[in-house]
Amino acid sequence: MRLPVVLWLAGRRGSGGFAMPIAMVAALLLLIGMTALGTRSSQGFLANSYQGVNREARDVAESAITDFAVTLNREENRRLLVAGNDQLSQWSTNTDHRNPCAGTFVATSPPSGQLVAVADTAPATSASRFVRNNTWQNLSTGDSSRQFLVEDVTYRYEDRTAGSARTPFDLNTVNANIPTHTVRNAALQGGTRTLLRVTIQGRVVRNGQTSLARVTREFEVVPKCCKRSFGRHSGLGEGESDPAWGTDPVLECPLVLDDGIGRGIIGSLNGGGPSGSNNTLDIVDEQNNLITRALCWGGNLTANSDLTGTPNPACLNRTQALGKATKSKPGITFVPTGFDLELPRPRFGDAPGAGSGPDGGWIANLFYLQSYPGPTFGNWVPTLLGTYWLRTFSGWKLFATKGATSVPSFAGCNDLSDIALCRSEPQPTFGSPPYPKANTQAFNQWSTAFPQPTLTISGDTSIYLDPADLRMKRKTGSTVTTMDNCIVTKDPAAAYAVADCRFRDIASGNQTLTIDTSYAMINFHFDDAAYSGEYMGGSGNTTIRRVHCSRSGYVAGSCNTVVTWSAFQRKCNPAAGAAADANCTATNSAYDQSELFNAYGHGAGSFTLRGTASTVGMNIYAPRASVELRGGGNADPNFMGRIWANDIYINGNSKVRTPVSNPSFCDNHRCPPPAKVPLYDMIARSFSHASGF
Repeated sequence: MRLPVVLWLAGRRGSGGFAMPIAMVAALLLLIGMTALGTRSSQGFLANSYQGVNREARDVAESAITDFAVTLNREENRRLLVAGNDQLSQWSTNTDHRNPCAGTFVATSPPSGQLVAVADTAPATSASRFVRNNTWQNLSTGDSSRQFLVEDVTYRYEDRTAGSARTPFDLNTVNANIPTHTVRNAALQGGTRTLLRVTIQGRVVRNGQTSLARVTREFEVVPKCCKRSFGRHSGLGEGESDPAWGTDPVLECPLVLDDGIGRGIIGSLNGGGPSGSNNTLDIVDEQNNLITRALCWGGNLTANSDLTGTPNPACLNRTQALGKATKSKPGITFVPTGFDLELPRPRFGDAPGAGSGPDGGWIANLFYLQSYPGPTFGNWVPTLLGTYWLRTFSGWKLFATKGATSVPSFAGCNDLSDIALCRSEPQPTFGSPPYPKANTQAFNQWSTAFPQPTLTISGDTSIYLDPADLRMKRKTGSTVTTMDNCIVTKDPAAAYAVADCRFRDIASGNQTLTIDTSYAMINFHFDDAAYSGEYMGGSGNTTIRRVHCSRSGYVAGSCNTVVTWSAFQRKCNPAAGAAADANCTATNSAYDQSELFNAYGHGAGSFTLRGTASTVGMNIYAPRASVELRGGGNADPNFMGRIWANDIYINGNSKVRTPVSNPSFCDNHRCPPPAKVPLYDMIARSFSHASGF
């Protein structure tokens, strides 16, 4: 019976021996777990701390990019959104970056009451914070623990098609998608997509620990109208499928009066329209501004107009364009504008010494006190005292006599002693003087008694004013012919005479026709209303060129100095410096170089001007006629001057330079108002970004 007791005691001793190691292992495991938990908690705490500082650095970069967008989207800074990569150091100094939408509107004079947008508001100084540099800047004033650095600002553009390449651009980079447009101009009008990419680093310093984060964001610069929201306006042509950037219902940006822009080309003056090929059109003014809008006639405002047709519905509907103005081809669109047009009449007059009474204008006599006559140019009016008024471009002049005492000459007409020395006319062998009154003569017809020749050019010919006898002449080879179809009037105070010549047409083949304006403003009048053929241009390789020579050592009929675009812009103003006409000793806006050769088409004929080795430099005022410009040749430009016509055709890769202002005769005649051009604005919108730590 004792054996069981022993076995029980032995069992208890064995059981106690196994429990002790288990307890020790459990305690050890508990200790290791607690140590691991503590280590992990410490590491998590440190990681959270580091991550918080890093996240704060990223937040600094994000906040700086937000400030960048807000600052450049301020109205006065918005042109910086398309400044170009070469302008990063010129944001505040280059006036090209001033936004007209933030500018002022001032009245022009003349005409009074019109408004011109002036971009006189400079970009805000706050924009300079975001110029690319290596300087850390405080995100908040006085807090150096949170800073940012503008690492990169890049301007790029792309076509509006999927997968198109993004190309960097500068201020004057020509848009590869729309030749002759700069990327900047195309972007303002919705013709291309411009992108602004900015990379900013954020830096945070906490307890001696620095954390950096880099954020890049790309903005799309979206065009809109000044002072309006986003819509679907079209900047390059009616009916274009612009993206729907917003819900603003306006189809085109509101127009602002801008003196001069677009008035060099005016079409549809008798219900016609423009036409041309899809080729590149390079049409700019003297400030090298691209002409993208021109005027078409929208109807008369009063009955006092030379325009008697009916406006073209396509003009009124804004569907007329040249160059097929689309987003892939350059061109101009036409804006309908109502205006009266009254063009200058020839300067008629009776024969020297005839003294047969008034032939233009009027004069009032009250107790032998004379008042000035009416608005007729280049006509004299007798007074009761035997003297004569002559209205010239510089105002009415009173002459003592108009008896032909000697042969007129350019140099002899330097005072008011004898009117005959300031005027030459054909001898009255073809009818009875006086010639008709210019003010009452219909626009489309001269006196039937006055010569109206067809001039056939059989060889290279020069037409010029001979200063020796104040008569118009033409020289073909060595043969010199006095032209009996011209009237010449010279203002003693003016730098140039004025020659009015009447033609039916000028026919030529492969010859060169040279117009020499060294001594005169030369006006060709093609006034046969029944003639529908070609007024001027000729077939084959006819070259029409304008030349202008110094009067020192001048040889009549031998000038060969072709007028360039820079010379075309010279002003009859001694204060113009390098741009001054050397022949002008006093300011006279009527005789700027651009106005010294003019062609008036009174009927429904045509002008055909082909691209040759010489630039065609003239103004064409032909409200019922058509004008066709054909590119080609190696002249640069092909044509310079104004084109006011019914039908305008431009074919080939034509380069056209047109003055920004109305001609000087508009001071005394009815002319189109200052052109209306749209004002575009823009906003940067973010659509992609990337972050790096």
